[in-house]
Amino acid sequence: MFNERRFSFEEPRESQKGGPKIEIRSFVKIFSRPDEHKEVLEMIQIGAEFNMPNRAIMEFYGRDLIAYKRRYKSNEQVNHFLHILSHYMKEYYDKDCPKSWKECQPSFWEELLITYLPTIIKISVNQIETRQFLFQLKKFVRWLDKTTGSSWYEKVSADIEEYKMELIACEATLNDVFQSMYPKIHDSDWDPRKDIHTIINRMEECTDTFHSLFEVLEINGEVITVCDNELKLPFHILGFPTAHLQIGMMLCGMIGKESGDNYWTWYITDGIYPHKAGEFIQMVNTY
Repeated sequence: MFNERRFSFEEPRESQKGGPKIEIRSFVKIFSRPDEHKEVLEMIQIGAEFNMPNRAIMEFYGRDLIAYKRRYKSNEQVNHFLHILSHYMKEYYDKDCPKSWKECQPSFWEELLITYLPTIIKISVNQIETRQFLFQLKKFVRWLDKTTGSSWYEKVSADIEEYKMELIACEATLNDVFQSMYPKIHDSDWDPRKDIHTIINRMEECTDTFHSLFEVLEINGEVITVCDNELKLPFHILGFPTAHLQIGMMLCGMIGKESGDNYWTWYITDGIYPHKAGEFIQMVNTY
């Protein structure tokens, strides 16, 4: 006779209140079949290949991500894509997770592209991370519709078509900024601690600093004019790379200047986003 068994795991997460405390969230899976415990352990093992949060097994999407992974057992691009998607879903549906793909909102896919993807882009020589992700996303959603009966392919394809070139320009600009601030970033002997220490020293000399989300308003040679997304204050920044920068892009980071300077300097980059991302990103400005 089968005795009901329970499988539980704990997930650490940062507390939303009271500063940097860590909360532990526990999840319990009650098994109703003798072989279900073995299935869950197998899913955890497969999910670990792309670092899927264990919590995903408890939600509607976990089994689908693992089923898709089984189709591409040793494909590193698929692993990277599923890693991004699984962590995005965990963050996006932190509290109220729907019961199926059909119950997801259209904004779920749009925010994946314009607010989440730009934050996880890696600095690289080839600069093809955006293209690879968009290709994998279309392939996954096509499979998803056929497998689950959802109808997201048309929506996702339209979003990709709308934002693709802007996302590629954001990736290029992000690489331009890091190449400008860390000229030896692609060299084998690059010492990141030395460069970061230099930037911190420069920031400490500033009498004014401002951390926010900025919209690019003008590009005039070596000077760009940006506007704080919340307070609508204008800032003139000198020396920001403009080779791939576009009017309307959203720049998230910290600027600073010394007393008497006419122009601000860009110091810290949190992300570079398409224009519409400004509707979704919430920032707490710091001075």
